[in-house]
Amino acid sequence: MPQFHRLYSSQSIFKIEHVCTLYKLKYTISYFWGIQN
Repeated sequence: MPQFHRLYSSQSIFKIEHVCTLYKLKYTISYFWGIQN
């Protein structure tokens, strides 16, 4: 299953984790910004 292997390659997993980290950072900033205002 070449497509399955490509989907779960380390590079794809790194990209997915990077996007999740960016979203977490964005929501954390929005949360603290909402508390301060």
